Amino acid sequence: MGGPVTDANRRRRRRRWRAIGGFLKTLPGALTAIATLLAAIAGLVAALAQIGVIQVRNPIVVSPPAAHGATTSTIATAVLPGGANQEAQTGGQQGSALIYLDDLTPVQQPGSWYRIGARTVNGHDYARSVVVAQPARGQTATTVFNLGRRFAQLRFTLGLSDSSDPPLESKCQVFADDRLIYDSGTLVRGNSSEIVRDVDDSFDLTLSCTPTQSVGADGEVVLGDAQLTLKPGQTVTTSTP
Repeated sequence: MGGPVTDANRRRRRRRWRAIGGFLKTLPGALTAIATLLAAIAGLVAALAQIGVIQVRNPIVVSPPAAHGATTSTIATAVLPGGANQEAQTGGQQGSALIYLDDLTPVQQPGSWYRIGARTVNGHDYARSVVVAQPARGQTATTVFNLGRRFAQLRFTLGLSDSSDPPLESKCQVFADDRLIYDSGTLVRGNSSEIVRDVDDSFDLTLSCTPTQSVGADGEVVLGDAQLTLKPGQTVTTSTP
């Protein structure tokens, strides 16, 4: 049990409570003073930043990762004759730039047998086509493009043009250097095939087409919207033949 409460104890307790009460009365003023000081510091920093004395860095915002399976597109630049630039179409995974095959000048072509332009194959229009005319039965037309090992993939739609004579039949082979990468078998009007082939590290691309029908007929083998995929970091000088 505690001792008796004396007058001296009572006086000490009263003085203690008076001190606590006095401190609490001064606390709002102290908080106000601190807030005023912080506001003054912020204003000073803003003024110094405006006149260039100090530099305030913006916070770094990290973008969230792309959703699984998402792909991005990039732009590659092809240098055209005369110094003009053409932005290559892109799509699919990052770094895949597409160049139309008709932008490349063949290093070997059979004169007027080689053509480019819009064609219709199996009822579908292809604005950027490489075309091999079929001049005579059994006569092979060969066209060679220099790829320079700058491309990874070749894609095109293959068939006879809808304007070809109905009896026309043809066989077309595609070579990457000396490697046969596609053999069409017999092509007839009204059929077409979507072709995708690897041409990585190939120096030359060769198209070899031969009419095989038993009677005379006129027409064209069409590589509709033929495109090459550039390897990442590669550029190509293109020109229209």
